[in-house]
Amino acid sequence: MTGLNLALLSVYDMMKDVDRNMMLSGIRLESETSSEGRPFLFDNAYENINF
Repeated sequence: MTGLNLALLSVYDMMKDVDRNMMLSGIRLESETSSEGRPFLFDNAYENINF
């Protein structure tokens, strides 16, 4: 996730002269397997919550 955010910030930095109002959103972890082998799947019920 950190690597993805850094890559998107680099894209934003390159494109800010084109459109300063652009927004990066919808960044989330879809699935993962923990070191113990337990899977994590994103629950779509939480998709529309605004923090």
